[in-house]
Amino acid sequence: MMKSIRHILSAAALSGLCALAGITCLSSAQAQPQKTTADSAALQKDLENTYQQLQAALKDKDYDAFMAVCETSAEMPLTKAQWPEAAEGLTMMLPKISKMRFVQLTPDNDWAGYFFQEMDNDPHYISVSLHRFHRVGQKWKFTLSTDGMSFPKGKNAAENNAGIQKWIASIKDIKPSKR
Repeated sequence: MMKSIRHILSAAALSGLCALAGITCLSSAQAQPQKTTADSAALQKDLENTYQQLQAALKDKDYDAFMAVCETSAEMPLTKAQWPEAAEGLTMMLPKISKMRFVQLTPDNDWAGYFFQEMDNDPHYISVSLHRFHRVGQKWKFTLSTDGMSFPKGKNAAENNAGIQKWIASIKDIKPSKR
């Protein structure tokens, strides 16, 4: 079956925006989910707080606030000149946290993967995504290295969850392979 148009546009548009902004975006990383630590609830809260700060910076079109919580590559920094167009596109492409259903956390030293299901009410497809975060000093930063997958909905929730877990298991590395 065909992926939902929204997800195809999302992946293509995010890649295009990253290229426009000169940011490294990876479309097929390889990560191996690991067991979460005892403080996974605190880590989840930290990552969600970082993501909410990112969303607020985008809403306010505040370049400095965005850069305080987002890591870009040294080879392709996001400049203030690129910011207005990048901010507009990222605002459209990155889901609000209220439209995300947390699925799994995968910590890997100073990296963390936040897997979630996009709650887009598509009657035929499930969209699952991975947002990567990098610990820089004492602070987590959102990276624009993301992955996503859409697949047809199963007959029941158990079948859907099995599909989600199968995709998560296919990710071999939380840390992006190209920086």
